[in-house]
Amino acid sequence: MAEPAQIFTFFFVTLGPLKLIGPFAFRTRAVDLARSRQIALWAFAVATIGVVGGGLLGRSLLASWRVSLPALQLSGGIVFFLVALRHLLEQYEPPREAAEPPLLPAAPLAAATP
Repeated sequence: MAEPAQIFTFFFVTLGPLKLIGPFAFRTRAVDLARSRQIALWAFAVATIGVVGGGLLGRSLLASWRVSLPALQLSGGIVFFLVALRHLLEQYEPPREAAEPPLLPAAPLAAATP
């Protein structure tokens, strides 16, 4: 069984929250500091609710559908392999030129969940 510190490290490395700071700063460049903090807090709250809800729902679905742990590990490994392969092959594609527009919504929740 993995320890909480190992799980945190795994998610920190694979999900890369540091990679999100640049795009967030770029998209909120025209928004004042208080509004960008509200957007960040709403995005954090929505993501936290999604992770907790997904974990609880996933656990109950695994139990009710009788999915074994090795099957789950195998399917998770396949998903991680395909994501890594996609990132590896992305370097050979032509660069994208479409820049995302800045966030200027009226409500922070609308900005946190585009």
